[in-house]
Amino acid sequence: MHQRNGDAPYASTFDAVSRFPETATAIAARTIHGRVEVMSPHGIGDLLGLIVRPTPAFKHKMDVYRERVLSKGWPARWPGLTMLMTWDEAYSASYSSFDRIDT
Repeated sequence: MHQRNGDAPYASTFDAVSRFPETATAIAARTIHGRVEVMSPHGIGDLLGLIVRPTPAFKHKMDVYRERVLSKGWPARWPGLTMLMTWDEAYSASYSSFDRIDT
């Protein structure tokens, strides 16, 4: 995936997940010794709040971000979804997500 995104090789799974295009999709789970471990480098507030915003990794790739989120057709599936399409809009105070829950 790092090659497709034009990034240096990722240092870890957490590093890779942190570079997903959208904060709400930057979540992964795995089992370790029978326990589930959830990784959410950007928190889960946007996922729970139905907010789609770019991750910092896509600040300078907003054209890629916009093309990707528009191609998904998410608003048809989730009518209450808020899609933030510009960097300024995504990180304005008007669209802050829920408090982070880091576990």
